Amino acid sequence: MTTANAYIQDFFPPQRYKWEKTKLFSSKKDTSSEVGKESNEIKINFFYSDKTILKTNISIEPIKDHLRAKTISVPFPVKWRLEGISPPTIKCKEITLNVVLKLYDDFFLIPDRVSSSIEEGIFLKYIDYLSGNYLSIEIYNDLDIAAIITNGDKIIKAIDIYNNNFDEAIKIFKK
Repeated sequence: MTTANAYIQDFFPPQRYKWEKTKLFSSKKDTSSEVGKESNEIKINFFYSDKTILKTNISIEPIKDHLRAKTISVPFPVKWRLEGISPPTIKCKEITLNVVLKLYDDFFLIPDRVSSSIEEGIFLKYIDYLSGNYLSIEIYNDLDIAAIITNGDKIIKAIDIYNNNFDEAIKIFKK
């Protein structure tokens, strides 16, 4: 997630600007565009004046940042709350985030849809535009995970997911 740490000693207007990139795991200054592999972050120092320094750590993984934001801020309809349906729990959101990031890291999949489920959890939908297959994953508030692969109205396979092992589901989905 994009983070920023500011150390500002006064609020004078900027007198001098200077950007410099440094590796987070090294004390040597690096003026090239190479980024530290261990941290996936760039440290940028912005000098306002001789006394004031703004230090910012900027994530260089915007896709993962987007996936995190999309997963954590999944909306829940007020209508469902009035009907007594429970919204996704914090733990459900954490598990969903792990699933989304795992599928992105391992299979380069990005969900087309992330939404609350009427069955008390979070619903993820992936589409393979080449085969026309849909992978629907539901993470329930009790932390069970189910997946279903469909093509049009035809159900290809329904799978319960254990130990975050999506290999079988992805293999069928990508056929």
